[in-house]
Amino acid sequence: MTHLLEIYIARHCFRSPETLRLATEIKRRLPRLRVQIKVLDDITPAGTSIFATPSYLLDGRLIFLGNPQALLAERRRKLREAAASERR
Repeated sequence: MTHLLEIYIARHCFRSPETLRLATEIKRRLPRLRVQIKVLDDITPAGTSIFATPSYLLDGRLIFLGNPQALLAERRRKLREAAASERR
């Protein structure tokens, strides 16, 4: 089963460059994980589950809000745990 990581960013958010860097690193380290960047602006409705950016959703479930401060290894562990719990 392929999992989808959606990363919501905002055009005006000062954290967007760091979020894009993290997304690139996640894609590199977890090549089987589909990663989609969704850019929000003032016109784009964010939906009910997105109330801040950046937001990280794994298979539609919020797993991080804001850029995680943990090391990439910790992010990878959390992503794998979330994916494993979805399979159960």
